[in-house]
Amino acid sequence: MKLYIKKLGDISLIIYLLILSLIGIILIYSANGIEGEVSIFCTKQIIGFFSGILIIYFLSSMEYKTIMAWGSLIHYLILLLLILTLIKGSTAMGGRRWIGLGFFKIQPSELAKITLPLCIIHYYISNIINKPKFNDWIKLIGIVFFTALIIIKQPDLGSGLIILSSGMILLFVCGLPRYIIYFMLSSALILAPLLWTVLHEYQKKRIMVFLGHGSVQKERYQLEQSKIAIGSGGFLGKGFLKGTQKNLKFLPENRTDFIFSVLAEELGFLGVTAVIFIYILIIFRFLIKFIFIDEINAFLLCFGLVLPFIISVIFNIGMVVGLLPVVGIPLPCISYGLSHLWGTFITIGIINSVLRRSE
Repeated sequence: MKLYIKKLGDISLIIYLLILSLIGIILIYSANGIEGEVSIFCTKQIIGFFSGILIIYFLSSMEYKTIMAWGSLIHYLILLLLILTLIKGSTAMGGRRWIGLGFFKIQPSELAKITLPLCIIHYYISNIINKPKFNDWIKLIGIVFFTALIIIKQPDLGSGLIILSSGMILLFVCGLPRYIIYFMLSSALILAPLLWTVLHEYQKKRIMVFLGHGSVQKERYQLEQSKIAIGSGGFLGKGFLKGTQKNLKFLPENRTDFIFSVLAEELGFLGVTAVIFIYILIIFRFLIKFIFIDEINAFLLCFGLVLPFIISVIFNIGMVVGLLPVVGIPLPCISYGLSHLWGTFITIGIINSVLRRSE
């Protein structure tokens, strides 16, 4: 038994992760709105939960250098899947983002959040770390932007922004020259009007809603219902399965992007505080553990893998309360979605592989 536990690496991280995932299953069950009836979404999430535990154990037992060595190849395969998704992917919620596998659907963009850091660090260690060259940095920037653009094309603006922001932050930590950063920032400002014309109409409306425009009955409806659900929860909440905004179907996407609103309505400020505290514990645990990683490639890999997790937590909570634009980003571990859940478990598995060997 001690051998099995030792192979898991940081047990505290796994426990926090499993607690959040169980909370997610409970909220997905509640989102169905019918007491005693387990929806197909809840069933799939439960399957994802138990299979995710196996994923963590398997990856924690592997040598992370082996995983990293295959990083570039794995990411290029994911890019092919992303292109295939644009051509023959399953369409839902206005986007072509999934590849059907019978009972399940895989969302390649969630896997890209994992494979992109693997690709970047593998290339960085092989080509840049000793003799950094301008062309090598341009290649990595090109990989980040190409991956993000394919995902935004689906369209999936939320995942595309996570890929773009986490990839560029990782390159900055790797030592991306400042003159390249300044050039990219100035170019982004100059091209902002052109980028606005590329956005879909509904994406433009979401940005305008964030800036205070739009009708409460139309463009602002989703955000306003989310605020009503959060505010009506009070300190202790209305009680499990008793959320009126959810039960009366006023709150759209209540099991995915806006599941945090269900949490606030039914479990109140107390439940929200508990969940945010667990997220803080996880992030703090990451940072404390990363300090003791003495290999630069291992540190950069872990940092790159955890960035999408942190950004997703901040963006999801920010958008459901109106502090950030609504861009369709799920809440890690809690929102419904097998690809998203498995992606988080894969991330923890690889990080645990690094931590287990560092200790």
